[in-house]
Amino acid sequence: MPEKRWTFAEIEALYRQLNPHGTCHEGKKVVVAEDNPPMRNLVCSALGKRGFEVFSAENGLQALKLIRQHRPDCCILDLMLPQIGGLDILEAMRKDENYAHIPVVIMTARKEKRDVIVAQQLGVSAYLIKPFAIEELIKRVEEACSAKPS
Repeated sequence: MPEKRWTFAEIEALYRQLNPHGTCHEGKKVVVAEDNPPMRNLVCSALGKRGFEVFSAENGLQALKLIRQHRPDCCILDLMLPQIGGLDILEAMRKDENYAHIPVVIMTARKEKRDVIVAQQLGVSAYLIKPFAIEELIKRVEEACSAKPS
């Protein structure tokens, strides 16, 4: 009996059947800037399992370098990063036409109203206060990536 030849549509249907809640985000790049290693690993792992290409930074300078180098489809920023904080990175991105369009999701322990307001004024896509459900973060990243203008 001849070996079955799979079509792309059949493989895609099989993937959807095996991963009914998963979405493949192949080719979508995300920079994750988080100084807490367990949190950074959790976020990167969860996004990687969803098909995102993930670049991680443990401080603000690394985050800026990765943003310039990879031009991600979305950035996830902690506000309290060593060297340069998340709000400063967000503000720098919004002032540069090469990066102003990139959606940013904030994940932070800071819940002061002024931080939320500043982030909103700078056009943040979402502001999540730790602790949060990882599924909520993934949902916000997926929304940000799909809403991003091409």
